Amino acid sequence: MGPQLSINLELIKEVPNTSPRRYWVADSDVVRELFELNSALNSVGEG
Repeated sequence: MGPQLSINLELIKEVPNTSPRRYWVADSDVVRELFELNSALNSVGEG
């Protein structure tokens, strides 16, 4: 998934006036769900 698709899906936001270009992780329901999914997957692997 490229940066433009991630921006369009509001997963990341471009940090203005940065070189090289930088991004922030967006504060959204989708991002929170992805973090929760990642945590759940990691906990399964630890068992």
